[in-house]
Amino acid sequence: MPPGEEAGSPIVNHPDVRRMLIDMKARLMGARAIAMATAAADDMGDHGRAGLLTPITKSYGSDLGVDVASIGVQVHGGMGYVEETGAAQHLRDSRIAPIYEGTNGIQAMDLVGRKLRRDGGEEMRKLISELKDIKMLTQLVADQFLSVMTIGPW
Repeated sequence: MPPGEEAGSPIVNHPDVRRMLIDMKARLMGARAIAMATAAADDMGDHGRAGLLTPITKSYGSDLGVDVASIGVQVHGGMGYVEETGAAQHLRDSRIAPIYEGTNGIQAMDLVGRKLRRDGGEEMRKLISELKDIKMLTQLVADQFLSVMTIGPW
């Protein structure tokens, strides 16, 4: 057997499973960050920002939930369809999220038809500018981190 695939080894030791789990975690962290930004805007009384982010939060989070539950079934392999693992039930349960509270199609129409037009798109331009600033700062930190790393000759 290849390394990491010895009988009885933890499932996370399998490279493809590890990749799927890391992908699931990264995408979920992104969805949580969007949801937290929406809640923070609402808590601080920034209802323009909260209104803009609400349909994005709902649609992205619910679609992602279905995707992640599906990957979870795949992580379990054939056992993912066996009811003992609970993975199949999570997939079935997650499928309702894009439908209730307004389908994601309706959320998209609300975003484009009302939220973006409300102030001529100014709130969206402001959000995009802030996201560009975050990207730039993140890149600066990553560059500084990489500059202090010493990589020996191969």
